[in-house]
Amino acid sequence: MANCPDCQDRGLIKNEKGEYIQCHCVTKKSHDLKQVQSLIPPLYRNKSFSDFNLSYYSKFHFDRERNISYYESAQRALKAAVNFVKLLSLNKPTKGLYFSGPVGSGKTLLAAIIANEAIKAGKEVLFVVVPEFLEKVKQSFGEEDDGFLMKKALSSELLILDDLGAHNYTEWTRNTLYLIINHRLNYQLPVIITTNIGLEDLESYLGERTTSRIFQLCHHYWLPVDLDIRLKKVRGM
Repeated sequence: MANCPDCQDRGLIKNEKGEYIQCHCVTKKSHDLKQVQSLIPPLYRNKSFSDFNLSYYSKFHFDRERNISYYESAQRALKAAVNFVKLLSLNKPTKGLYFSGPVGSGKTLLAAIIANEAIKAGKEVLFVVVPEFLEKVKQSFGEEDDGFLMKKALSSELLILDDLGAHNYTEWTRNTLYLIINHRLNYQLPVIITTNIGLEDLESYLGERTTSRIFQLCHHYWLPVDLDIRLKKVRGM
C-alpha cells in the first residue's frame, strides 16, 4: 500500500493544467530531512509561532530594571523573532538574537521555532546545545568526521546556540566559542543564543573578546516568568 494516496509514492502529481509537478509528500520528506540534519531536538520539530503562548507571561509581574511587564517583555521577544525570520527569508542582513531568562521561560522553544521557519525559507540551519556541542567537537578530533560539526557551526546560514549557561568554561571552550562567534561576526552570519546569563554577567564566563562580539552580533531580549512554564503545563495552569 502506498504511503502517499495522491501520487502513489511516485513523487509526481498532475496540476490543474495537466502538468506533472512535484508532490507535496516529496517536499515534506525534504523538509523533515533538513530538520534532522539541522539537529533540532525532536520535541521542537514542526513547532511554529502559534505554539508560543504569551498567556504564560504575567501582565501583573514587572521587570523593575526595564519597567515593563513580563508579558510585554515576551511580546517584544516574539515580535523580534518574527521580524528576524522575515528579514532572513528575504536575504536581508540582520543581527542575531540573544534570549536570556530563567529556566522554563520559553527560550529554547522560541529559538527552535525560528530554526523551523528558517528551514521553511530554504536556509541551512544548525541547532546545538552548547555543552553537548563542545563535548562532541572535542571528541571528534582525530576521528573520520574530524571538524565536520565545527565547520557547520562556522558556515551554516543560521546557527542556534542553545543553553549557553553558567557552565565551567575552560580555556579551550572559551577559545572555541570565540572562534565561532568571531567568524560569524566577520562574515555577517546570524546567531540565535539562548541562555540563563544576562549580557551584563556574560563577560565573567566567556571573557571580554567573545562578549564584545556577541554585543555586536545580537539584539538582547529578556524572557521572564514567575514560574517555570513546563511546571505550569504539568499542573494545568
